[in-house]
Amino acid sequence: MESLQRYEGYQVDFTAAAFLTVFAAAMGNTWSARFMTGWVSRPIIYMVLVGPPSCGKTPSLR
Repeated sequence: MESLQRYEGYQVDFTAAAFLTVFAAAMGNTWSARFMTGWVSRPIIYMVLVGPPSCGKTPSLR
């Protein structure tokens, strides 16, 4: 991730958010956490990248 920032000029936080979203999508419903009887939580992540125009959101997602 450091090389993307150094050589391509990508923002580290936007790139990390994209990696986290891809990892959660790859896990899918294969993992879950059971907290109580009848309550199961799955790794669902809703990601929103917020920033001013031309701050590097789109290159990080590609």
